Amino acid sequence: MSTPMTAAQWLAALRAEGITDIVEMPNWKTHNRNPGRAWGDVHGLAVHHTAGVGTGMADYCYNGSAALPGPLVQDFLAKDGTLYLVGNGRCNHAGTIAANAHNAIVNEAMPFNSTLKPDATEPYDGNRELYGLEIENRGDGSDPYPAKQMDVAVRWAAARCRVHDWTAGSIAGHKELTRRKTDPSFDIAGFRRIVRDRLKGDTDMADLNAFDVWNYKGVDESSDAYAYLRNTKAKLDVVEDEVALLKNLVLQQGTQLVALTNLVKVVSAKLDA
Repeated sequence: MSTPMTAAQWLAALRAEGITDIVEMPNWKTHNRNPGRAWGDVHGLAVHHTAGVGTGMADYCYNGSAALPGPLVQDFLAKDGTLYLVGNGRCNHAGTIAANAHNAIVNEAMPFNSTLKPDATEPYDGNRELYGLEIENRGDGSDPYPAKQMDVAVRWAAARCRVHDWTAGSIAGHKELTRRKTDPSFDIAGFRRIVRDRLKGDTDMADLNAFDVWNYKGVDESSDAYAYLRNTKAKLDVVEDEVALLKNLVLQQGTQLVALTNLVKVVSAKLDA
């Protein structure tokens, strides 16, 4: 847990992480839902998709609606990779969150090879303890996330984590916080792995480009391309084990054949004598 960063700290962290396409929305440094509502300590990050695209998405995140006043998130990431600073403080992005998700974030234990399934009960206030990023995307499983957009998303997460000395295990997708949501529509565990690599100093774009190519292909986790590759690898491991067993059997048969051949030679020699 940590005290929320200041606006100045956040701007410095973004620039240090190499994010240059930044739009500061009006009064974002004091734009929040803090009055009458608690903000902090903070524990981690929540990643969302907008479920809509267009030039008005940044304004929507800033203003919200009559039913859900803005700011709806701290930061909005456009398709072209531009990061909009929307609010600083409590924002209406996460709502209530599950106990197991809360505990995993606090302990920096979100999984790197699977998506966390949230508990049905949601006793924690995610708006109080999580920074949020809204990524512009329809979320229909076919709308792509451009490589530039995902690069900034990774840098955004790494910047937040560096300030608070968190690992990538403190990052969650909204779909891991509550059963009400299905966002973001990409492999959030794969996203955590890429952020983890960046925090360790690996800034090679190969993994990010692969992430862009092997993007989420459906609403079911089983249709996630990363899941497909993991399943293929598991099946390959089984085949390799079976090949190794077969190889051992062949070697055993070969040894027995050599022994039999030698025996035949001995018998033949005796018969010839």
